[in-house]
Amino acid sequence: MANRESGSRPLPQFLEIKMKRITISILATMLVASFAFADLDQESGDIAYWGGVAIRSDGEVEAEESGTVSTNTTITSGGANDVNANQKVVITLADYSMSMVTNASAANCAGTVKLYDFEEGYLEVTGIHCNLSVTSSESGVAADTTYDVGLGSTETDAVGGELDTSTDYNFLGKIEGDLSSYEADVQSQSITDVGVDGQTTAVDLWFNVSYLDADVTDESTATWNGTVTVFYRILGDD
Repeated sequence: MANRESGSRPLPQFLEIKMKRITISILATMLVASFAFADLDQESGDIAYWGGVAIRSDGEVEAEESGTVSTNTTITSGGANDVNANQKVVITLADYSMSMVTNASAANCAGTVKLYDFEEGYLEVTGIHCNLSVTSSESGVAADTTYDVGLGSTETDAVGGELDTSTDYNFLGKIEGDLSSYEADVQSQSITDVGVDGQTTAVDLWFNVSYLDADVTDESTATWNGTVTVFYRILGDD
């Protein structure tokens, strides 16, 4: 019997073609990855910014740049998380005391506070949810006083009147109701897109309130608790 020659046998042709395809696929994947991470700016700690998004080792994803919450110590923010270019911020009011100022006739009273500073650029608010409660001081107002509440891009100038300017409540339709024993739950939501041009001056989120009841006789205080959740994105900046 003749001796077989030593050495490996050649692969069947179909296996050789398949392995070549796998090798080409792996090389292509590595090439794409090298381009994708070319601009990765690794910061200190466990946060890396990539394309404006911070990717943390704990799994959280947040924007490299996000707006800032009100400086009032009773209003806090959970921060803005960037997910598919849509940012979410949760603003918490914890016993926030709002001064309700009257007009000259003291027939009504109103108050306002800035909740959030959005980044500069064309702003699109894609959704907003209001889950608040209010307790009014018993002086100056009736136990069943009628109220207007708005979340808008301008602070209200309706001191002693209803919220009648569209930008007093353009982010969330005006919420109307009555106090019950000086208290109320104020809840509403919207998924209607609202665009505001903040390319020259960054847009703010204002919380506007007005007491309308004819029984308002003097200035009062409204104490707020709860959250305002905002989804938004910045489309660009000149």
